[in-house]
Amino acid sequence: MVEAGAIIPLCEYLASLTDISETNAIWCLANLVRGRLPSEEECLFIIQVIVQILKTVEDDNLLVDTMWTLSYISDGG
Repeated sequence: MVEAGAIIPLCEYLASLTDISETNAIWCLANLVRGRLPSEEECLFIIQVIVQILKTVEDDNLLVDTMWTLSYISDGG
C-alpha cells in the first residue's frame, strides 16, 4: 500500500473532512506508517493531518490512533 502511494491520498481525504470521525481512516494511516519511514513529502502531509485532528477531535480512540501515527513517523533515522 505504501509503495502504491496510499499515504498522500489518505491524508488528503482526512484533511477534506469537516467532521473527523473516521476512526478507520486514521487507524489505517497509523498502520501504513508503522515500521516504515515515509518520505519527507508524506511526513509533511501526515503532520498537517495530525495537527488538524488534534485541534478538532475529542474522541479518545481517534486521539490514540493519531498519536500512534506521530510516534511511528518519528521513529525513523
